[in-house]
Amino acid sequence: MPLLHGPTRAKIRALLVKGYEAAKAWANRAAPVIREALEKQERSAAAADRAGRKISSRLPSSSPKLTLRKAAFTACVEAGKGLTTSELAFAVKELGYKSRSSSFESYLRRVVRNDGRFVSTGGRLMDFASRARPAQPRS
Repeated sequence: MPLLHGPTRAKIRALLVKGYEAAKAWANRAAPVIREALEKQERSAAAADRAGRKISSRLPSSSPKLTLRKAAFTACVEAGKGLTTSELAFAVKELGYKSRSSSFESYLRRVVRNDGRFVSTGGRLMDFASRARPAQPRS
């Protein structure tokens, strides 16, 4: 048993077909506009990215400056053992620390000596206070 009688069903079908045709025509007219808007957005995004990189390249580095204390601490942690001043100086420079000091090792020795995290373990060897062993008395 049909839900609607013939003429009503035909009117509804005609209305739906007409709506479908209108939507299809709108989509055909809107597609180029939407495509153009998307392309413009892509161009704008690329231009904004280039401008952002250009601005960032001219700004100072956002990473904090590597201090000699931080570099020395990091070098000792990575070494896992006590280092001589020469070894520590080399490791610090390998980490990227830059110095214009003409007597860099003396400066490094002074900085490390004044940092409570380090102790001299004999001679020119520096290590962490928590890791260093006290010198054994000679018998």
